[in-house]
Amino acid sequence: MNSWARLQGRSGTLFHEGTTRAMDASLYFRLTDQIDGAASLEELATIVAEIERTQPHMIERRALERRLNRRERTLSRAAV
Repeated sequence: MNSWARLQGRSGTLFHEGTTRAMDASLYFRLTDQIDGAASLEELATIVAEIERTQPHMIERRALERRLNRRERTLSRAAV
């Protein structure tokens, strides 16, 4: 199971595959800033829930997933 699915607490996709509209840029960059500033896995889980509610375009979702995965790995290493 990938990091994104673990943060969600389940496997599978987060967003409706039919989503075609682009996300508001200010929201996207606010989410990226939150991901980068997250100090715990719990904070990342909260951010994942917010991303679920916003239902970003598939390309934006994948970019956010990659960023979340990198941040989770960093936080996991720091906890060891």
